[in-house]
Amino acid sequence: MRDLNLIICGVGGQGIIFLTRMIGETMIKLDKDVVSSEAHGLSRMLGSVSSMMRIGKHESGSFKEADVVIAMEPLEALRHNHLLSDDGLLITSSGEVRIKGYPEDIREKLESLNSVVVDTKKLCKEIDDRSRDNVVLCGVFCKKFGIPADTAEQVIKTFKDADKNIAAFKAGFGYET
Repeated sequence: MRDLNLIICGVGGQGIIFLTRMIGETMIKLDKDVVSSEAHGLSRMLGSVSSMMRIGKHESGSFKEADVVIAMEPLEALRHNHLLSDDGLLITSSGEVRIKGYPEDIREKLESLNSVVVDTKKLCKEIDDRSRDNVVLCGVFCKKFGIPADTAEQVIKTFKDADKNIAAFKAGFGYET
């Protein structure tokens, strides 16, 4: 796997920090250097939350462009899209957290980008768990970037609700992009 600059974003309560931790610990298990920072604690439920992660050898912990943005919410995907490199990839859930003034044409905007839009709600419903969208997106990310599922699953087993999280991860890893 090549070195990556990654932004993970969403709104408070969606598991951004947990998703960052899953990816980071998986990369460490693969002997990759990982540096991450989170912007949390300042946000209330449904407020914007994001983290930045560098995977691989880097001279600095900061970056100006992301190779990948993983968004738990479509509007947050659009808010962070300007940080993507020209050949960057946007991976987002299609699940909307509707607020006043939410753009009606958001789906069309996302489809015009280099993006993978995942119906995480549908995949979670298929595994009979409606709250693991973040773990589903972890599976999509790992599949897209050739990260071995068994390595990620080893990490996921160290967290609570391991069986449910592994089921969600497998649903994402099996998603056809």
